Amino acid sequence: MKILVEIRKNKRSSFTFLALGLIPLICSSSITAYFITHEDFIQDFSIYTWCIFYMITCVTMALAITPTTYIAIVSGYFLGWVSIPFMLISYLSASLLGYLFALLIDNGIFLKNLEENQKVQLFIKNLKKKEFLMIILARLSPALPFAIMNLLLAILKVDKKKFLIAGFIGMLPRTLLSIFLGTQVKEISLLFSQHKKDPTNQLLIISLLILTTLGIFYFIKKILPTEEDLIQ
Repeated sequence: MKILVEIRKNKRSSFTFLALGLIPLICSSSITAYFITHEDFIQDFSIYTWCIFYMITCVTMALAITPTTYIAIVSGYFLGWVSIPFMLISYLSASLLGYLFALLIDNGIFLKNLEENQKVQLFIKNLKKKEFLMIILARLSPALPFAIMNLLLAILKVDKKKFLIAGFIGMLPRTLLSIFLGTQVKEISLLFSQHKKDPTNQLLIISLLILTTLGIFYFIKKILPTEEDLIQ
C-alpha cells in the first residue's frame, strides 16, 4: 500500500504524528486528578505563580503534553475572563515553539519524499496560494489537534508570519469558548464533564465542528488538482 510506503519513508514524522495524538490523552487524565485533589492550593496561586504556570504551558502545549482546549478550560475555571491575555500569549508562544520543533523533527524530509508525486506537488502548490485561509480553518476546527497541525503546517513550510497571525485568528474563537465553558463550572470535579451534559455547550461545539469541517472539505475540493492541471 502506498500509505505504508510513505510512512516507512518518513518514520520520524509519522512517529511524531502518532505521539502527538496519544500523549495529550494520557497526560490530561493525570493532570486532571492533580487539579481535583489540589484545588484549594491552586485557588491561592498568585499572579506570579500563574505567570510561571503559563510559561510552562507554552512548552507543554507545543509538545502536545497538554491540549490547548484543556488549558483554556482550566484557565476559565480558576481565573475566569482574566485568563484571556495569559492564554493568548502562551498560545502564540506555543505555536512558534511547535513550529520550530516540527522543523527540527522533519527537516524537509517529508516534502522531499513527495517530489516524485506530481498530483501531490500541485496540491501543495495550490495550497500555498490560499494558506492563510487554510491555517485559519485548521486552527478553528475542534477536530484538528493543535500540536499535530503545528507539525503538518511546518512540514508544508507555510509562511511563519502567516502561520502565527492566521493561527491566532483561527484559535481565538475556540479559546474564548473554552474559557467560557470553564467559567460556567462550579465544581472542579465537573470541569471536564459538565459541558458535555449541557445542551447549549454541546450545540456550540457541534456547530463549530460542522461549520469548520464543511469549510475544510470545500477548501480542499477547490485546491485539488484537476486532470487539466496534471496535463499542463
